[in-house]
Amino acid sequence: MVHSENGFLLSYIKYGDADAVLHSFTKEKGFRSYFIKSVFTQKSRKKSYLQPLNELNFKIRDKSSSSMPEVLSIEPLKIVESPGSKSDSVLFFVSEFLNHILRDETEGQLVYYEVCKLLTEIENRNYSAHLVFMVKLLKVLGVAPFISEGKFLDADGGVFTDEPVNSLYSEAVSNYWKNILSESEPYQIKIESLSRPAVLDSILFYYSCHHSGFKTPKSLEIIRQLW
Repeated sequence: MVHSENGFLLSYIKYGDADAVLHSFTKEKGFRSYFIKSVFTQKSRKKSYLQPLNELNFKIRDKSSSSMPEVLSIEPLKIVESPGSKSDSVLFFVSEFLNHILRDETEGQLVYYEVCKLLTEIENRNYSAHLVFMVKLLKVLGVAPFISEGKFLDADGGVFTDEPVNSLYSEAVSNYWKNILSESEPYQIKIESLSRPAVLDSILFYYSCHHSGFKTPKSLEIIRQLW
């Protein structure tokens, strides 16, 4: 059966000289893997679409339940207009992060909306956007910390406490978390440039506590160098 699916490209793996396996997060079915032929031939226009978090329409032929769906054609729906190298590094980092975090997700609507919002913020040069997004995503995935009167986040317990439990979660870092989780417009929160590395480290540690088999994205080092 042939049908269409819309999705954000997360990654791809070349298969031979011209073919590839694509990993995408779709609005309809969550995380999906596809096989595509001849995408890396010299004359192919399709390879230019294979950039992190580009929103694409995939025309799919489903095979047997044990076989990977085949992409018959790709059309761009939204090509991210990156403002510069810093934003490029964020796109690579977030796509790698999502490629791991979302592998077991089969429901796409809420996550899809959050990715759309993130890309708008990146295009508008919001340099705190990826941090806000990663905290907001915890709410969608159902593992966000419970907000209370405490001043320090306890990542293991998913609660705020009166005394610090982990040095990653200073009062300032914990306050960023609390504001992002409680504000109706969290993308308006601007995280100071000097605070971003500490906030990012706290987010990655939280995911390591609450997501089985979590791996730190390899592109983290690029983020650290550029930010």
